[in-house]
Amino acid sequence: MKTAIKLAAIGLMVWHNAAQAGNPPASLTMVPAFINYQGRLVTPTNSPYADANHIIDLTLYKSASSSLPADKLWGERYTVPTRDGYFSVNLGSGGSAIPGVTNPPIWQVLWRSDGSSPDALYMALTVRTDQNGAAIASPAEATPRQQFLTAPFAFRAHQSIYATRADGIFDAPQGVQTPAVTSTNGEIALNGSVRLPSANTLYANKVVPQGASPTLRLYAGGGSMAIGYDTRFVFDGNQFYWQTIDAADSISMGAPAGGGAAGTSVAIGGRSINLNSTNVTVRGQPMFVSKFVSKSIDTATAFNTIAHGINTDNYDIFMTGYYSSSSTAVRAAFCYTTSASGRIDFVSNPAAGTIYMWFLGIRKGLTDPQ
Repeated sequence: MKTAIKLAAIGLMVWHNAAQAGNPPASLTMVPAFINYQGRLVTPTNSPYADANHIIDLTLYKSASSSLPADKLWGERYTVPTRDGYFSVNLGSGGSAIPGVTNPPIWQVLWRSDGSSPDALYMALTVRTDQNGAAIASPAEATPRQQFLTAPFAFRAHQSIYATRADGIFDAPQGVQTPAVTSTNGEIALNGSVRLPSANTLYANKVVPQGASPTLRLYAGGGSMAIGYDTRFVFDGNQFYWQTIDAADSISMGAPAGGGAAGTSVAIGGRSINLNSTNVTVRGQPMFVSKFVSKSIDTATAFNTIAHGINTDNYDIFMTGYYSSSSTAVRAAFCYTTSASGRIDFVSNPAAGTIYMWFLGIRKGLTDPQ
């Protein structure tokens, strides 16, 4: 004879709206990973089940009636002792798997790691033993399923979706005000843009583009954008002005200053590039060098050479200058980019005078002489 089951649930705890991150931060590790579930097994005439070990299946659905495999979110099988029909079990404490139903840690189901878990969850009970504890050949799921409902103080947890602080989620120590939290391995995954009001700050020790084709963009939004230092538009009571705060020790583009793999290229576009720097160096050498040389003319020859002393291994050399006497015409004046000297050729032997030359060295790699 089949036995009807009447279930009276007396302890349900709802957790799944408390947060929506993929994993709980380290500061929440003290939260128990199980949920206590209590009930009473009685016959249709309200007679309690005998004091014995009974086998029950508990299955979590996202529907009040559908039994499609996709609607079964979690399930475990337990052997529970009853007293006057009452039983108690900790969901997720290690019951055996139910065929056809997955049983990951239950907090992962309720934590909404992918944001797609439903807001309404229903627990179904199937009792696999009769009133005296003997196995039932074809047990049936009890109806109706019971919806997980909110414990009174759990409404407070709903505030988490409006949180303005998330202490302890970043590795960066800035902004972490919870004394017990120093670092975590947690992440925040976003599919959209993040906007910070101008009065707020986002702290991070390192920003790393990820994915198959990573791109990291910083937009000025029509105003100024600073890399390596912070600027503020302030008013001192008399005038508005830009205030610079906390200059960076160095800014690396393509490769870190301390070594490491260099980037393939650094592209800087725009109509102009303004460098307001005392010294501009390339591979530890000045980008430009200049040398002024004067020399008395050698009247015994129709050409004169002028050594400039600039390292031609590092610089391409160019020159300009003039001859102080007009008694003899200059046929040509030139300096090969790899030559240690410039040369002045006259039409004939020159009269006494002075050659004044300015040499410009441009760091190799910045020029391509044609």
